[in-house]
This record gives sequence, C-alpha cells and structure tokens, in this order.
Amino acid sequence: MRDNGTSGDVQATVSDFRLDDYEVTVGRFRRFIAGYADHTPAPGSGRNPNNALDPGWEASWSDSLPADEAELIRNVQVCDERFATYASDDATLPMNCITWFEAYAFCIWDGGRLPTDAETNYAAAGGSEQRQFPWSEPPDRTDIDASYATFLPEAAAPLPVGSKSPLGDGRWGQADLSGNEWEWCQDWYRSYPARCINCANLTDYSIRVIRGGSFYSDQESLYTSSRLYHAPNQADFGVGVRCARAP
Repeated sequence: MRDNGTSGDVQATVSDFRLDDYEVTVGRFRRFIAGYADHTPAPGSGRNPNNALDPGWEASWSDSLPADEAELIRNVQVCDERFATYASDDATLPMNCITWFEAYAFCIWDGGRLPTDAETNYAAAGGSEQRQFPWSEPPDRTDIDASYATFLPEAAAPLPVGSKSPLGDGRWGQADLSGNEWEWCQDWYRSYPARCINCANLTDYSIRVIRGGSFYSDQESLYTSSRLYHAPNQADFGVGVRCARAP
C-alpha cells in the first residue's frame, strides 16, 4: 500500500530490482564529471526493464544538461554556499545540488537508472511490512532521534552517507532512506493510479517526486508515508539521488 495506506486504496506491485545501499556520494559524482563530455545518455537508456511503457532517456532532455564540465561544476557549487557538498574535502558526503536530469544522467552512466516512486516507497517501508520509518521493527514503531537519521533540529548539514548505519538502515540494508538528502524519483508528481504493477507516472507535468526527507527536514518528512516534489530543472541543497539497477 503506497504511503502505508494514508493515500487511500492505492496498491502497487513491483518486480525484483536492486537499490544502492547509499546515496550517491561526492566522490562518485566527481568520477562522472571527469570526462563529462562523453557521458550524455543515449536515447532510450536508463529505462526500467520491468515497465514496458518506460521510454528511458529522451533525446530532448540532453538540452537540460550543462553544456560542459565547467558549467556542471559551477552549477553544483553555486547552488548554496552553506550546504553544497561538491567542494568539500569529504568525498563520502551525499552529492546534492543536482537537477533531476543530472541525477538521471549519472545513474545511467553508472549502469543504473532512477528508481520509481513505488520502488523507493517499497524499499523505505520494507515492502509489505509497511514500516513507519525504514528502521521500524515492529513496523508500527515510531522511535526516532538523531541516532537513526540526519534531520532537524540536531542536524546542521549533510553527514557522510551511512553515518547512521546500521541503526537507521532499512529492511534490506539501505542507509539514509530517511534523512540526509531527499532523493529524486523517476515519476512526475501526480495522483496515484488506483492500483498498478511496475508503474511510474510518466505523463508530462511540471514537478517530479522526491522522497525520504533531508538534513533540513523535520520528523514528519521522514515517515515512509511522506513524499514531496521539486521542479526537475532546479537544483537544491536538500536533494540528492540513489540509483536503482536490474536484479
């Protein structure tokens, strides 16, 4: 049940997939930037093999990517001088200040794709366990403090990925599914279909789904039943990405 049933009778079924244990780090993104001119996704790449309706990367989206390496570096550093992580000496910080297009292009280059809204929700909620938080055992347990996740009021900035492991890990071992950085999802932010199998909302709209909350979020945003939205061409210091892959 999406959002633990708080959004109504909106069941989703997902086929097997893998989801990275960690949010994309500064170090991983720096390797993507090196040789960036050769990393423009090919049309059709990055599609979800479980969704026959997913066209993958669209050629027109390449116009929304920075023209060259210098522009990309400039963009990820000027997003917010207080919290942008790219210029940090710590390569294990989560990469933030990236647009939906840059996040998608990175995951394709890294051999993966963007996870769907349903897949991200599934991982955080522990699938059919419907956990309130990724670490909730039993599922209705609502214990939360700074030992589980990076969020307000204790957090002053993003922390290295996995800083709250293993206490804050989800059912299948992913860290930071709640807190640290919101994570881009493939879907446009629209109402859920009543029920679906391996679906994603691919009908053009103006905002994309983000999930998980960030270091700059309060507790309410960290519930697995919470989702938010962001314009795909706007970078934010509170938004990063985690890649999905074939099983």
